[in-house]
Amino acid sequence: MVSVLLTLALVMVDQAGPSKQRIQAELDRKASYWKIPGAGLVLVGTEAADGVYVVGKRTMKGPDLIDGNTIFPTASLTKAFTATMVACLAQKGVLDFGDPVVKWLEWYQPKDTRYNDPICLKHLMNHSSGYPAHDLLFYRSPDTLEQVVRKLMKLPRFAPPGMTYEYQVTQYYALALAVQEASGLPWQESMQKELFDPLKIKGAAWSKTDAYKTANRAHPHRLGPDGDCDPWAEAWCDPKDNPSGGLWLPLGQLMPWLRLHAGIEQSGIELGGIKELSKAAKVTHQPRIRQGMVNEEPAFRPEVNNLGYGFGWVTLTYRGERVIAHGGVMDGFRAFIMIFPERKQALAVFANLDRTPFNHDVAYTVADLLLGQSPVDWTKRLKEKDRAAKQTQSDRLMDWAEKSTVWKGIPMAKGMTGSFTNPSYGTIEVRETGNGLRVVVLGQDIPLQRIGKESFAVKNHQLADPEVIYLPGNRGGTWRFGGRLTADFVK
Repeated sequence: MVSVLLTLALVMVDQAGPSKQRIQAELDRKASYWKIPGAGLVLVGTEAADGVYVVGKRTMKGPDLIDGNTIFPTASLTKAFTATMVACLAQKGVLDFGDPVVKWLEWYQPKDTRYNDPICLKHLMNHSSGYPAHDLLFYRSPDTLEQVVRKLMKLPRFAPPGMTYEYQVTQYYALALAVQEASGLPWQESMQKELFDPLKIKGAAWSKTDAYKTANRAHPHRLGPDGDCDPWAEAWCDPKDNPSGGLWLPLGQLMPWLRLHAGIEQSGIELGGIKELSKAAKVTHQPRIRQGMVNEEPAFRPEVNNLGYGFGWVTLTYRGERVIAHGGVMDGFRAFIMIFPERKQALAVFANLDRTPFNHDVAYTVADLLLGQSPVDWTKRLKEKDRAAKQTQSDRLMDWAEKSTVWKGIPMAKGMTGSFTNPSYGTIEVRETGNGLRVVVLGQDIPLQRIGKESFAVKNHQLADPEVIYLPGNRGGTWRFGGRLTADFVK
């Protein structure tokens, strides 16, 4: 009888809104389960639970605890800041979403001219430019923003602009460069003027270079082979100012940003400017293009529907409620933001551990509490999803091993070795060794595991374990990479 009464009491409390104690307990429990060194949760729009919740330490090797002033990288949550700034400028007539990019950047000329319609600013903002992801153009690259975009221009497109969603980080570089030309200001200054000054957001850093000057910052970590958490000193974070994923902010400074997009009135802030800023923010929330659900998505998150993308935001419905959201991924860190515009509620989660679903676990659990719904066991779901992904990868590796055995000792086609070049990714070197072929690509020396007549497997996390095909040709042949590289290297 006592346990029944306690359960009823918890239900009644959650119907009135989750308590601070319940939120903190969930954060603590999930951080412990996923072995998170340190994390933060920012929550707005509740009757009694608004605030910054923290757990753990800035680095597992030190004594300093996470607090409301600890800065975390927002990673790809940065895109919503950039998009909202662009919406402000469009509202003022400085530029238009329908402007062709070439209007502002004369050199923005795709080499692939199969499609007649121009790529416009709106296509950069909603990832519909027609280019593949090409994450390795920017990851660990010393190139400037313009140099990265110029490299993208040399690569093939797969669709006309505005037709197909494909997440494309580099195009947010082009967007920021176009803003500079349209406004006459560095894009960082436009961000400060249009967003941070009106919202009184302090302590922003736009790169690793600036963020690492701050003592009170979260440090990157990753799980080692034994499953233990280790500091990750060599984790990559862009040393240059980055409008697509470079913003670092103190946890507490996220509150005015969440309130803005949740439509919550903010005291102590100049009203007229915020009204105009609120209009611009709402423009970014509108779905602009439909996203397809990946194969495991319906089973993993059946409560999620109407998946799309606006300007810097993923758009969806969760348990019937309209949501704008976004995830953030960076070496050693994870982030996730969820905003319920109709309910005027929002949350953001940050963690200093790589390759963990902790951010989704906390966000969806707290979302269930905000909605007054019985919480899904997200920890169990995410664990099962992770197990299924590992099993899929294990099956793939086993299939490669079986195919490799079949093709062992069978002569290979001539012309496979030597130097092969791509206009954006440079040169790869393929050579024959006593144990088969090896390739030097992006500075890494990797074995090519033969799995077919002219097909090979590459076991490499950075490249996303791609399959590689050799295409014989009159001019010496081509190596075609899949995975994150998605590029042809020609002899």
